[in-house]
Amino acid sequence: MTEQVRVREELRHRAYHDPLTDLPNRAGFHEAVARGLVLLDLDDFKHVNEVCGHSVGDEVLRLGGDEFALLLPGKRGLAEAGPLRRRC
Repeated sequence: MTEQVRVREELRHRAYHDPLTDLPNRAGFHEAVARGLVLLDLDDFKHVNEVCGHSVGDEVLRLGGDEFALLLPGKRGLAEAGPLRRRC
């Protein structure tokens, strides 16, 4: 790896990560969202709580009553999969 390539990669990493925690910063988060964000709206999510219990329902990050988001880093061009059906 040439010095120029190493420096470029280091600068890119610094641009997208917090210097103290090395976690993605706001720019890194937005870049990851642009590459792999899936928003799900689950019909009848109440059923999960009723069948599997509230502790299982609480494990799901929810933005609203029956919506949550998945961030899939490294995924590109996710095809629309259609409805997913799964029991607990």
